[in-house]
Amino acid sequence: IMNTPWGEKVSIPMTAVPPTQTADEVRAVLFRDQLSTFSSPHTANSGRTANLKLACSAINGTVINPGETFSFNSVVGERTAAKGYQKATVYVGSNSVEETGGGICQVASTMFNTALLANVSIVERHQHSQRVTYVPLGRDAAIMWGSQNFRWKNNTGMPIKIKMSVKDGTISCKFYTSKEAKPKKVSLKVSQSGKNFTLRRYVGGKVNYTA
Repeated sequence: IMNTPWGEKVSIPMTAVPPTQTADEVRAVLFRDQLSTFSSPHTANSGRTANLKLACSAINGTVINPGETFSFNSVVGERTAAKGYQKATVYVGSNSVEETGGGICQVASTMFNTALLANVSIVERHQHSQRVTYVPLGRDAAIMWGSQNFRWKNNTGMPIKIKMSVKDGTISCKFYTSKEAKPKKVSLKVSQSGKNFTLRRYVGGKVNYTA
C-alpha cells in the first residue's frame, strides 16, 4: 500500500470471522444468576398502582456496570401528569397529602432491600417522616424529586441487571448477574430507640453498612 502511486485503487483481501458467541449468548451468561430479590405487597388503589407500574417500567431492564451508581431519580425521572403519573398519598412531615406520583417510594424501598441483600454500596437513602407498612420497620427509602434520592453503587465487579414488576398486588425487584458476584451471607438487623430506627447490615458476621 505504501508504494502504490497516488490515485491508484488498491484491493485489500478481507476474511469474515464469525464471533464465537452472539450478543444474546453473552447477555444470557452475564445475567443468568439471581444475585438478590425482594418483594413487597401494595394496596389496591388505582392511581397509586398506576404510579408503581410506571416507575417499575422505567427501571426494568436497567444495567449498572461495575463502578457505576444507580440513581432512582435519574432513571425514573420527574413524576409528572404528562407522563401518566396520578395523584396519590405522600408523607410531608407529619401530614399526609395527595401529590402526583404518590406511592413511588415503595418502588425505591423495595429496591433498597434488594440492594441491601446484594451487598452493594448504599450511596444515598432517606427514611420516611412517618412509618410505612409495606417493608420492615427501618428498611424504607423515601423519594422526593429535587431533594431526596435513592442511590447505590455496583461494587461487585460484574454488571447487574435490574428486573422490576408489579403483579398480583406485589412489587418485585430482582438483581441478576453472574455467579462470581454472589456475596457472602447477608443479614439485616434493625434496632429502635424511641421513634428512631438504626439499620445494620452484616456480611460475614461483620457490619458493613449502618443507617
